[in-house]
Order: sequence, then C-alpha cells, then structure tokens
Amino acid sequence: MSKLSPRFWFLLFSFCLLPTLSWAQGLTGTYFGTRTLDGAPILTRIDPMINFEWMNGSPDPAIANDSFSVRWRGTIMVNATGNYQLGLKSDDGCRVWIDDRMLVDAWKDTGPTLFANQTRLVAGRATPIMIEYYEATGGASASLMIAAEGQATALVPSEWLNPNVIEHQGLPKVGLFSNDTRATEGRDRLNFTVYRIGGLGTALAVRIGLGDQVTAGVDYVPFNTEITIPAYASATTVSISPLNNDLYQGLRTINLTVVQSDTYARQTDQPLVLQIIDDEREIQEAYTIAGEITGDTNLAGNVILEVTPVIADLLDETQTQRFTFVEAGFFSTSRLAPNLYELWAFLDQNENGTREMDEPQGFWPDGSVRWRVALPPDQYQANLR
Repeated sequence: MSKLSPRFWFLLFSFCLLPTLSWAQGLTGTYFGTRTLDGAPILTRIDPMINFEWMNGSPDPAIANDSFSVRWRGTIMVNATGNYQLGLKSDDGCRVWIDDRMLVDAWKDTGPTLFANQTRLVAGRATPIMIEYYEATGGASASLMIAAEGQATALVPSEWLNPNVIEHQGLPKVGLFSNDTRATEGRDRLNFTVYRIGGLGTALAVRIGLGDQVTAGVDYVPFNTEITIPAYASATTVSISPLNNDLYQGLRTINLTVVQSDTYARQTDQPLVLQIIDDEREIQEAYTIAGEITGDTNLAGNVILEVTPVIADLLDETQTQRFTFVEAGFFSTSRLAPNLYELWAFLDQNENGTREMDEPQGFWPDGSVRWRVALPPDQYQANLR
C-alpha cells in the first residue's frame, strides 16, 4: 500500500476547513466588566444569535451580574431587498449601527423595550453591523429583532449573521444622530449624539457647527461646541437647552454639522436638523366693525362701505377695502388689523363700485359722511342712515 503524500493531507484538511469558515454564523461579542465598554475585555466569543435572557444573572461566570457591557460586531445579510425595522430589545441600554451609521440610540437604564428604526438592506450584501449594550442592575436581556415591511417582528436568524468584522480603515468617521429633533423652549432639551466609527483607543475632540439661524444666549444656553468622545467609547450625548422668553419667534432651526478636521472624517456633509418650538402663540389682533343700515330701502343699488387705512394722517387708498350690502339691516366687516381707519358709505346707484358725488352718502351718528375709527377697541357699533 502506497503512502499518501503530505500534499494530499493538506488538501484534505483545507477541504474540511473551508465549509467551517464560509458557514460561520453569529456575531463576535466582546464582553467588558464595566457599563462603558472600557478596560480589558473579560471575554470574546462568537454568539450564534443575539437572544439572551440573563435575568438577574450574567453572560459568563467571569462576569458580574450587574454593571457589564457587550459590543457585538460582524455583518448581516438578508435574503430579500427592502426596508426593515431593525433594532434591539434590551434591558438596559443599547446602541445599534448599520453600515457604519447609527440607527438606534437608547443608552439609558430601562426595562425590556424594543428600540428599532427603519433601514434599507440589500439581498446578498454583507452589511456591517455593530451593537453596543450595557446592563445596570436587576434584570438583563438583549435580543436582536427585525421586521420586513408588512411582516411581524422576529429574531434575526443565525444564518443571516456572520462574525467576520470588517475593520474601518483610515481616520475615524464622525456622525450625528438624534432620536427626537424637536423641543419646546422652557420645557424640553434637544439631545443629540456624536459618534465615531474606528479609532476607539484614544479620546477624540470633535467640533460642532450650529448654522447661522440661531444665536447663543438668545435662542439657546451657550455650551462648549468642542465635544470629546472618551477613549474606548463609540459615542457621547450632548444636550442643548433652548432659552425661554416672552417673544413669539416661530419655529427656529438649528443645522448641526461636524466641522472638518485633520483628525477625523465626516460621515456626511448633510446637517442634522433640530428645531426649537416657541411656547408663545402668535397673536394676530383683528377687529370687526358692525352696525345697522337704516333708511329708505326702496332706493335702487347696493350699499357699499369703504374702509381705508389712515397712515400719517393721509388716506392710503391702495389698501381700501369695500364691503357690499344688498339691503338694509345689520352689517359686519371682515377682520381688520389694528389701525386708524376712515369709513365712507354710499348707495351705488351707478353700479360701478366707485363712490361718486351724485350718489347718496351715508351719514354717521355725528351727522358726518365720513367717520374715523381707531381699532382697537374690539368693536364699534353705529347706525348708518
């Protein structure tokens, strides 16, 4: 019997090994003994699925029951292109990135809650995914969930996940994210997250621009716009406190951008748009002139009331409003802004809508054919004869 060559054994070994590598499933989990994913990892392993109910326990005997954190990395590959709701059902906090963009930010103590947002995934494409999770105290759980449009939410199957990490190359990429982009002055805060992809080993200073539509000390409480992401941290949260005042200023926009730097690259040139909602309601004063038309109702023609603003004691006839009344009886004008007005009334016998000297004029209570009214008050009432 002839001896098999070493090359044969190498090829046989390679043949047996390749299916194991290509069919690896799950995500690579790195476990830390703190809430903040810093320090030396206690454990690194491949988790076939992210579906853990640790309850009051921990992921491993080497990890304490409370105050631990995990970072899972790898790729996800779906079998149909479309929009998906993707996120983590967690107790306590979590963050999720997909394709190097933050998708979920729920870095807070909470009971079991699903935090998810919509993303588009392409069939057959290995899309990078990163999940960060921390446990504070009490119960602990983490489940990676997904739902295609029109479908029920379910666990991400193991065969969609691959633990091979696609490492970021070059300068860290910095982006901005916010769960709630609107806040009411005097009641709420605008919270946003500054995050990075890559370069976790050192602290990173990031400068933020706020656009030119808002002013520090007028629209919001001044704050340091140079934000530091701590070493080993992927993200940090910043709060903006809108200033309260008694003025109606409408909806104000803050266009947050990452200022360019030679220490990082921007995730996008597009701003993160935040809005300050005014807590004062816009008050538009408006007044009505009402009265009664009396006199000979047998005269032909409609009664026309002319209302002309008086500016610097001159009539601004370019803004004259005319109100037509078919017959005698009570009348009312439309809403008028606060101002001084001169009123004329006449019977439009010529049916041309213009006041002419040969047409009967209306007389006001003081016997004059014109009457000047300062608005406010809310309403004047006069009989027109």
